[in-house]
Amino acid sequence: MALLVLGDPEDVKNNEDKIYSIAKRYGGIPAGESNGRRGYMLTYIIAYIRDFACDYYFIGDSFETSVPWDKTVLLCINVKKRLTRECTADYTLVKALQCQRDLTVH
Repeated sequence: MALLVLGDPEDVKNNEDKIYSIAKRYGGIPAGESNGRRGYMLTYIIAYIRDFACDYYFIGDSFETSVPWDKTVLLCINVKKRLTRECTADYTLVKALQCQRDLTVH
């Protein structure tokens, strides 16, 4: 999650301290402003790459969700199975699906 905290410097500091405290309780870590900016820019870049790839009959997308860490691999497996089933039913060729939490499945 990326957050932008605006306001009076003292309020910003207090709010950031509260947010970091809550995040720490759930295993979150502050990544800093520069990483937040990179992530925000990446969302725009992904859209441009997707549009370019479509010209070559290549499709890709990302899914964002919230799931406990111990269920992440199972989620990836189930999403891949569902996508493969839907693409097979629609006669769409699926060459590879990748999840950041496990290995590429061909």
